[in-house]
Amino acid sequence: MTASQAGGPPLGVRGSAALALLGLAFGLALFFNGIHIPLLSASGVLLVLVLAVALAPGIREGWRVPRSPPAAWLVVWWAFLAVSLGWSTVVFTSSLYYWWLSALPLTFFALVMAPAPKAWTDRALAGFLAAAAVLAVWALVQYFALPEVYGYRAYHPLLNANNLAGLLSLALLPATARFLLAEGRGKRTGFLLLTLLLFAGVVSTQSRGALIGLAAALAVLVVFARGLPGVNIRRVGVLGGAGLAVFLVMDWWAGAVLVERVETLGAIGAESSYRNRLRIWGSTLAMALERPWTGFGLGTFFLYYPCFRQPGDVSGGFYAHMDPLQFWAELGILGPVLFYAVLIAILVQTVRAVRRLGADDPLRLAILGPFAGLLAVAVHTHITFHLYILPILMGAGILLAAWQLACERALERPRVRVALPQGAHPRVWRWLLAGVAVLVVLNLGSAGVADRLIKRGRAAVDAGEIGRALGHFHAARALAPASDTAWALGAEIRGAAVSNPEMDLSGSDRKALYREAHRMLDQAMRRNPARAKLHYTRGRLYRVAPAGAESRPRERAEAAWRTALAKDPRLIEARMGLADLYLAGDRPEAALAVLEAGLKWPYPGTRPLGLFLRTADLRDRLGDRAGAVALARRALERLPEDRAKVRRALRERYLADNDGDLSEEGSHGTP
Repeated sequence: MTASQAGGPPLGVRGSAALALLGLAFGLALFFNGIHIPLLSASGVLLVLVLAVALAPGIREGWRVPRSPPAAWLVVWWAFLAVSLGWSTVVFTSSLYYWWLSALPLTFFALVMAPAPKAWTDRALAGFLAAAAVLAVWALVQYFALPEVYGYRAYHPLLNANNLAGLLSLALLPATARFLLAEGRGKRTGFLLLTLLLFAGVVSTQSRGALIGLAAALAVLVVFARGLPGVNIRRVGVLGGAGLAVFLVMDWWAGAVLVERVETLGAIGAESSYRNRLRIWGSTLAMALERPWTGFGLGTFFLYYPCFRQPGDVSGGFYAHMDPLQFWAELGILGPVLFYAVLIAILVQTVRAVRRLGADDPLRLAILGPFAGLLAVAVHTHITFHLYILPILMGAGILLAAWQLACERALERPRVRVALPQGAHPRVWRWLLAGVAVLVVLNLGSAGVADRLIKRGRAAVDAGEIGRALGHFHAARALAPASDTAWALGAEIRGAAVSNPEMDLSGSDRKALYREAHRMLDQAMRRNPARAKLHYTRGRLYRVAPAGAESRPRERAEAAWRTALAKDPRLIEARMGLADLYLAGDRPEAALAVLEAGLKWPYPGTRPLGLFLRTADLRDRLGDRAGAVALARRALERLPEDRAKVRRALRERYLADNDGDLSEEGSHGTP
C-alpha cells in the first residue's frame, strides 16, 4: 500500500464522531489557564477517546503505520515523558503535566492512524482554520472595541497575548500556502481574506516574538515554494502590500503603539521585557544546573522556581519563557536533546520530501504550509511558553499530521502493516483497548473532580463549616491520594477545629486532632517537598497548639515560616505571620526587618497591600515617618477606587501633611 492510497475510505460516522470530540476538546482547552484542572481533565479524556476511536478498527484489520523518523522520534519523546515520572520529585503534578503535553502526540496519532487519515486530517485542519478565524475576529473586537479592557493588546481566551499570537500563527501559514496555491478568483479572494484576518489577529496581540517567527517562517515558505505558478511577484506583492496596509491601519487606530513596539526590537538591552526574560533565563539555568541530569520533574517548574528567582523578575513565575530551557530544568538534559531531535527529524524529512518534487508540483505547498506554521511556533517558543499551552499543542498536532501525510505522498513511502496476534479473539483486544481508555479516563477524571472538591473544602473551612469540609476532604483524598493538596486540606480542617473554641472538644481530643494534622502535613510534604505553603500551614498549626501538645511552639512556628520563605520569598502570608510572631514577642525591629525584606520582590495587583500597610505602620511606630508615607503612597496607587473608606483612612493618617498628594517620590521602585 503506497502513501497515496493511505487516505482510505471517506470520513464516515466514526470519523465525524471522533472529530466532534476533537473539536470539543479544543474548545475546552481554549479556556484552560493552567489552574482549572477539570478543564485539563476533560480535554485529556476527550483526546484519549478520539485516539481510541481511531485505533479501534485496526484491532480486526491491523494498522497501517507510517515509516516516518519524525513520528518515531515523537514516540521516543512521548515515552521519555512517561519514564520521567519515575524520577519526578512531585509525581502527582508531573502526571497531570504528562497528559497536558500528551495533547500533541494524542492528536497527531489519532489523525495519522485513523481508518481514513487523509479525510480525518483534512477536516481537522479545516476546522482548526475556522476556529482560528473566529478567534481572530474576537481578537479584533478586543483591539478595536474594548481597548479600555485589553489596552490594544488582545489575548482572551488564552493566558497572554503571545500565546494567542502563537495559536493564530499556526493557522496563518497554512492559510497563506492555500492562498498561493489557489486557482480561480473566488478561492484566491477567500484565502487572501482569511490570511489577512489571521494576520490582523496576530497584529492585535502586539506580539513582537510572533512577528519574528512569522517573518522566518514566511521567508522559508516563499523561498522553497518558488517555481510554483502561484508563488510569483504579483501574488506575493498583493499579500505583502495588503498585510502592510492592515498593520498601518491598526497602528493608526491605536495611536502608533504598534510601530513603537516593533522599533523596540532594536533596543533589546533597554527593553524591560527582554531584560526580564534574561533574569528568568538566568534563574532557570541555575535551577537546571542544580539537577542537570534528571531535573526536578515534569511540570514542577513553578514549584521550585521561587527559590531561584531574582528580585527584579516581574513574571508570574509559572514558565521559563523558553520551553527547551524549561524542559532541561524539569526533565534533565535529555529533555531539550530529544525535543531538538524531533525538530531536526521534521526538518530533514521536509527537505527530502521537497527535493523529491518538481519545482511546479503543488504538493510542495501542502508540505511547506504546515511546516511553516510549526516553524513559526518553534521559533517563537524560544522566548515564550507555547508548548505548555493546550490548544497550541492540539493545533500543532493537526498541522503535524497534515504535514506527515503530504510528506508520505511526496516520498512515496509505503506504510507498514501491523496486526495483533491471531491467538485471541478481536473482542478480547477491543476490551483491552477499552479498559486502557477507561483507566486513563478515571485517572484524569478523578484528578479533575478532586480539584473541585478541594476548592469546595477550603471554602467550607473559611466559612467555619467543618463537617462539610471533612466530607469534601475524604472524597478528594479517595479520588487523588497522591495529591499533596488533598492532605493539606485535611490538616487545615483539623487546625481549624483545634483553634475553634466553640467546638465541643475535650483537651485530649484537641491534642489528638493536632497530632493528626501534623501527620497529614507530613504526608503532603512527602508528596510535594517543594510547596512552601505547606510550611506556612505547619507554622499556623504550631501557633494554635493545645496546651501541653508542643514543647516550643513559638520557635517551631518561626522555623516553619522561615523555611517557607526560603522556598518562596514572595509568600506574603508566611512573612506576615513571622512579623506577627516577633511583635507578640516584643521584637518590633525584627518584625520590620522581615517585612522590609519582602519589599524588594515584585507582586501583582493588590496582593502586596497588606505587606505595604503593615510595613508602613511599623516604620511609623519606629520613627521612620518619611518611609511610612512613601509606602502609604504606594499602597494608595494599588488600592481600588471602591475602597473609599480605606483610602480615606490612609490619607488621614499618613498624607494629611502632604495634602494627600501622590507625588513622584512614592512611585519609584513600586513592586
